[in-house]
Parts: sequence; C-alpha cells; structure tokens
Amino acid sequence: MQHKPTYLFLFILPFLLASMWGCAATDSITKLPPPADPTFAAEEADDGSVALDAELAADEGTVPEPETTVAEELKELENLGAWVPGNPYTPEEVSYDFPVTMNKQVEFYLDFFQNKQREAFTRWLERSTRYVPMIQ
Repeated sequence: MQHKPTYLFLFILPFLLASMWGCAATDSITKLPPPADPTFAAEEADDGSVALDAELAADEGTVPEPETTVAEELKELENLGAWVPGNPYTPEEVSYDFPVTMNKQVEFYLDFFQNKQREAFTRWLERSTRYVPMIQ
C-alpha cells in the first residue's frame, strides 16, 4: 500500500518552512567603515560615552547662527530709519455664490483635513485639476 501525501501535509509544510525562516537568526550588527578623522577614531575606540561627551562639548562651544548675525541685522534695521506704523490689515468681506454654514461639524472637518489628513487632502486636490473643466 502506497502512502499518498495528504492535502493537510501540503498545507502544513509551507507554514512550517515560513515559520522556521522567520525564526532564523540574522546578523543585526553591521560593521561601519573606519572614520576619516583619526582623533574621533581614538575616542571611539576607548569608549562610546567619551566620544559622545566630546561631541556634546563641541556642540556647546558653537554659537547658533541667529546670535552671530544679530549685530548685522540691528545695523540694517537702523539704516531703514524711524519706525513707521502701517495700516492695520482689515480683511475684505467675502461673498459666496452658495450658502455657507459654519457649525461644529464643518469646523471638525476643516480641522481634520487641515491637520490629520493634510497629505491625503493635498493629494486629492492635486488630482482634482483634471476634473475642473467638467465641473465648471
């Protein structure tokens, strides 16, 4: 009597192979090329924390760009002369061709599409240009 492979065995074999493949050990440590700066290599060889401390000390010693250019900006502002107050902005009254209702639901969707779903809504608006002639 011959044994025929059952369908159950054919179903379990790929599952077992996939699970064994998923459990296989992987080498998660990759070697980086040596750094070009020999002083940094010496610091790194001693201890990683020493290199981090040196990097933090170097960052603390640098002055941010706005603080270095503040004198130039002040000089340019003085060259403009005395401060002249401008006219306050008054938005023009907007008229709509259709009735506009503002309520909690409208405000919710305005906030939703301007913040959480901004990328999706931007994509939709970009694709909508091909349909504008059909709408107008």
